[in-house]
Amino acid sequence: MNDRDLMENMLMLEKGACELFMHGTIESSSTDVHQTFNTSLNASLRLQDEIYSKMQSKGWYPTEQVQQCKINEQLNQIPQELKEKIQQIQIQFQNKQVGCQCQHQHQVWIQSKIC
Repeated sequence: MNDRDLMENMLMLEKGACELFMHGTIESSSTDVHQTFNTSLNASLRLQDEIYSKMQSKGWYPTEQVQQCKINEQLNQIPQELKEKIQQIQIQFQNKQVGCQCQHQHQVWIQSKIC
């Protein structure tokens, strides 16, 4: 298996983990469980982004630039409450306030494969 295939598999696995953590967050029965899943989700999303970014930098995940007017058009279709939540999440990621210590070993392993 070459590096590109390995990275694609890692990305797909991380996307799957994000989906599981998201459902765990949504379906959690207590605040503590909700917070645990949410923290794990955010850590997994960060890791997914790191893998994606590394793949994109190597030309393995090409993307196209979207015009701002198309982005604005989509944003106008989102309810205000959801827009506010999205902004909160963006701020958290920008400030790197989200994290999960339980994912540290997993991240170290992934990063060793990325570099």
